[in-house]
Amino acid sequence: MRDDRQRPVAEALVRVLGTSFQASSDSSGRCRLALEQRAELELEVSAPDHVGLRERRPWAAELELVLPRRGTLRGRTLVREPPGDGTPDHDERQLAGARVHVQHASRWSPEIGETTSAEDGLFQLDGVPLGTQLVVCASAPGFPEVDASVSVDAEEDELVLALEALPAVEVEVREWPADVPIAGAWVNDACTDAAGRVWLAREEQGFEFEATAPGFCALVGATRLAELPTGAPLVLRLPRAAALEGRVVAADGQPVAGARLAFRTEEGADSRLLPPRARRWSYSVEDADETLSAFDGSYRSPSFLPGQRAVRVRASHPDAGDAEAEGGPLGGAGTVTRLDLALAPRVGGTLVGHVRFRDQWVSGAVLWKGAKRNGAAQLDLEGDYNLAGIEAGWVVLEVRAGPKELQGLLPDTQASVFVEAGGELRHDFDLSLPMAEIGGRVVHTDGSPAEDVRYSVSHREPRYALERKSKRGGTWSVLVPDLGWEYELTFRNGHESVRLAGVRAGDTGLEVVLPDLAWLGVLVLDAESEREPESWTLLWRRAGTDSFERAYQYGLEVAPGLVDVRVETPGLGYLPAQFDGVRVEAAVGNTLRILLRRGLELVLEVDPSLDDQLLFLRAPEGSFPPGSELAQRRIDVDAFGAAHLVGLTSGLWRFAAEPDEVRFEPATVRLPRETPLVLRGIRRD
Repeated sequence: MRDDRQRPVAEALVRVLGTSFQASSDSSGRCRLALEQRAELELEVSAPDHVGLRERRPWAAELELVLPRRGTLRGRTLVREPPGDGTPDHDERQLAGARVHVQHASRWSPEIGETTSAEDGLFQLDGVPLGTQLVVCASAPGFPEVDASVSVDAEEDELVLALEALPAVEVEVREWPADVPIAGAWVNDACTDAAGRVWLAREEQGFEFEATAPGFCALVGATRLAELPTGAPLVLRLPRAAALEGRVVAADGQPVAGARLAFRTEEGADSRLLPPRARRWSYSVEDADETLSAFDGSYRSPSFLPGQRAVRVRASHPDAGDAEAEGGPLGGAGTVTRLDLALAPRVGGTLVGHVRFRDQWVSGAVLWKGAKRNGAAQLDLEGDYNLAGIEAGWVVLEVRAGPKELQGLLPDTQASVFVEAGGELRHDFDLSLPMAEIGGRVVHTDGSPAEDVRYSVSHREPRYALERKSKRGGTWSVLVPDLGWEYELTFRNGHESVRLAGVRAGDTGLEVVLPDLAWLGVLVLDAESEREPESWTLLWRRAGTDSFERAYQYGLEVAPGLVDVRVETPGLGYLPAQFDGVRVEAAVGNTLRILLRRGLELVLEVDPSLDDQLLFLRAPEGSFPPGSELAQRRIDVDAFGAAHLVGLTSGLWRFAAEPDEVRFEPATVRLPRETPLVLRGIRRD
């Protein structure tokens, strides 16, 4: 045992909880306990003038424990408020009656102590650990919690905690069904005191929260302002999580250490074993799905919701074998369900072979799938593979190798083979596909070579696509499958493309001429402020064509002529702006100035029955060009069940869901509309 200055702690009493073993440290801070080896030790240590500890430690022949000295934390709570003269500085005054509590910096450590600030805002906490990183928290009615990270020394200066008056709600976290407060629970970014309470800032429309505590299920939800209790805290009830535990043994009954256990929940949890909760409140557990067995074969699963109906467990060990089992239904809050697993030895064989494409080495992998297990092996530098210890019986092999663009086109990439237990089988994959060259030269209008021009070769069905760049001298060539297909080649030229259709494998000597380009600068401004929006999307098309293309610049590099230009600002509330027949001339500074005007707004209150639906609002027919993302707006519902859509046009908009299984009430809304609309839905039979 050592203190925070790394000096030995004498006369420290060490107790092993759950046993009668205890011992005191000598002048060197050491003590000895004769114990049988176990997976974990739960220790309680105390010493005069030092802060005791109680913690679990994995088994080790020698443990080093730190017992910090006791000291005093002094501080003051103040109110921080804007000055009356409009300057950016803040005024401060003393705050009495603030609840102050101290805990270790570790999120899940228990509270060290708490107090209340006096009339002059002063507070003092005795017995805090010296030289240790602590978190000091303070809150008061109407003053959301603030915290500070400190390390208390013997001559520590006064700690100042400045609170700000904000719309706030008091929250109380209690254990369910025991109905006792949970100290040290975290609600959003604040932690509760010994009474399980804390003041937190709320939003204008209500209070959105996430409450967590070690060993408990988390609760996430939101409460509208009108539903918040008056004169009392909002009570959040957390149930303790359920779990599985047991032992993993080999076929001979011996414990297996280091077995990997994977857990997968199936179906849901029995809601009767969870606390009653408001709409849009939900319980969850930390997303962890694997663990390892200890040296004695014991394991404890990650947390599950109480009443989880079924949990699939798979245990595996490279030497001892595998096992699968199902646990559940699990019990209520805080219960542990026993599930032991006996591993069966793996009875398998070995598969070896090579993979070649057109008699050449390729990179990739060979995957296998048996009745109960699956696996894979990477190809080595010679294109060989070795699958050792695979499942005996019929196994399906699949090759994923060769050029990426040819994946799915190569024949004979799968095979079914029978693997004898303890035997070795060879299976080679010699892949082949007839290939031929397409190539030629790409030049500018003056005949000069066009180098580093990006081009693509594609075939629609079966799908095939690759991209390359022209090389020195403007030459280009590529090997493609020689299957009688007609390919389309696309050469990028600024924001335009030159396309060749009907090209077949073996066609060479193709010359592509890129037209000269001109630049059209686009300046986009808010029509009222004449400031540039934070983001916008530029779309364009050749005049007389149907579909728009996206330009990933604030301007267009196109061949001279007439173009249509469109600007959209999804989510910013502007109406789209479109200019047709804009003339782009060569050797001229072409500039287009576009002013954006605000569109209409719609506020929705969405019934909770639609929470699990993907909701949309579809524009009146003809309001937007084909393919525009503005023609269908996703309805994003916040935690309070509200949605706010902006940048809408006048007319009759229609509600929709995907999949189309809901009948809406109302089915449509006509804009403009001044008041919020309540949206409900009924599932179709």
